[in-house]
Amino acid sequence: MIKIVLFCMINSKNINSEYFAGKLKEIITDFDKFSIIAALETYESLTLSQLSLLLQKPRTTLLGHMKILLKEKLVEIDSKTSGERWGKFYKINIDFKHEFTKHRPSLYETYSESLYKDVKKLNQDQIKEGILTSRKFRKKTGLSADRLNQYCGFAYFVQRFIFNEIAEMDNTDEKSISFSETNFMKSFFILFSRGLLVSEPIHVIKYANLIGQFLADFLELSKEISEEVEQKNTDEEEILRYYLHVFGGSLKT
Repeated sequence: MIKIVLFCMINSKNINSEYFAGKLKEIITDFDKFSIIAALETYESLTLSQLSLLLQKPRTTLLGHMKILLKEKLVEIDSKTSGERWGKFYKINIDFKHEFTKHRPSLYETYSESLYKDVKKLNQDQIKEGILTSRKFRKKTGLSADRLNQYCGFAYFVQRFIFNEIAEMDNTDEKSISFSETNFMKSFFILFSRGLLVSEPIHVIKYANLIGQFLADFLELSKEISEEVEQKNTDEEEILRYYLHVFGGSLKT
């Protein structure tokens, strides 16, 4: 039996926000494709080999998914990076990236010190408003429970890759280790988890404000260092990619 598949390329001029919103809903239900998109959004531009290492998936599997993502205009070839470095790099279509990340800016605006700066106790109206605002925000931006689950699934793959790197270094004989700047950077990692006790809404707000300020400062530093790396035209082989995943919430007791 011979199966003939006809590929119809989508005209980018006919693509609108509703199209990307619909595609995002499809991507959320497909873990492999979601992981590819999340990886490209996190690291901006990657080759199939880099994606394979990061996601612990065969290149052939990822290539099949990539062809579909390219056809649907969700991903495109990063011509600039491909021309400057070795290999074919992929990046997210800028319009789909906007749909995929549109919840991000508002997250940090929500964690504003001034929002509840002088509030010691929240009244019932303020508590209700806070809950409904959070629900409306997640619904508007598509930050559903399924999407959060996929984000954490992607983070699991990345963390497993990091653990493998650490194990590889730990198993290397000291006499054969090259004590270079690259290995110094590889040896660094962050591990932190903590259970927290709260009894009032203001406790949660204080934690949220503190974490929000940290994330805002972290992103600003990340942007500064990324620009520094680009300006130096550092070789691809000398660039390492770090990953930070922050997630927390209430636990039923």
